[in-house]
Amino acid sequence: MACKLDDFQHINRHQNPAEARKNLQTNKYRFAMLKDELVLNVSQRLHGASKNPSSGAKAYPAVVTSTGAMPWIVKAGLTVLYSSEDGQTFMQRRNLPGIINTKEMSEHYKDKQQKEFLDKMWDEMPYFTAQGYALGTAWASPHSGDTVGTVLVGGMVTVRNGAFACRAGQPVMFYFDFEEMNFCAKQHARHNTPNQVVYEGEREQLNPNSVFLSSTEEKNEDKRHSKAGINDSEKSRKRARLLEYDQYNSAQVAGKRGIALPKPYVLYNGKHHYGDKIRVFAKCINGGRAHDMIDLMLMTQSL
Repeated sequence: MACKLDDFQHINRHQNPAEARKNLQTNKYRFAMLKDELVLNVSQRLHGASKNPSSGAKAYPAVVTSTGAMPWIVKAGLTVLYSSEDGQTFMQRRNLPGIINTKEMSEHYKDKQQKEFLDKMWDEMPYFTAQGYALGTAWASPHSGDTVGTVLVGGMVTVRNGAFACRAGQPVMFYFDFEEMNFCAKQHARHNTPNQVVYEGEREQLNPNSVFLSSTEEKNEDKRHSKAGINDSEKSRKRARLLEYDQYNSAQVAGKRGIALPKPYVLYNGKHHYGDKIRVFAKCINGGRAHDMIDLMLMTQSL
């Protein structure tokens, strides 16, 4: 299916609109849809009808493959939103801008202009759904090239796995890379209940009042690697994934962050978890380790 990269979403995440177009063209790979990336549909709005007349139904589905220049505090808001165990909690949290009551959020909201900017971004937040996998390239800026690309929306596809081992038969959901710390990296006994097990890929307990995402997201990855005891083999496979999608981060080049990746959907303490269940989009046909190549059957049109 032909899909159009939604430049409105990326422009809306820049505090200075005059610089937004320039940034989309200068750092074009950071915002582009590249081959084999997981594509997210952003045609729907989290709050229902959009307040912006430029958004809505178009000839092509509106899509993105990353959160682009989204500030870390808004990413923290999304993290809390998707941690909702049931639909009622999800509906309550989506109506609160930022939805985090922390010292860091309070500091950001002291500036009136910053508060208006963050509130506006939350008001225009899309309801992310999986569209499929990119078969070609599309650019956020028309000055860089074609803004429409082809997306595989159904059938079998071989893709790079996320940070959690996936086994044949498991339902597969998408998650954002900044959510990685919120899922269990290795199977272990549940705290205070040694007879129960927390499985790999299962959601960890999250306290909404203690969520903090560093503005330098590499620090979060280092924390996750240290906590999970990641070995050199997994780090090597992860580096291969970053290189594959032009996301490798070095001191000179700002890597692509806020991307969506596949992971197995695992019950939370034996129960369905609403914030994760609504993101299921495929079935694992042939699994693999973290960052290995796996085979998926896409079910985006039949869920």
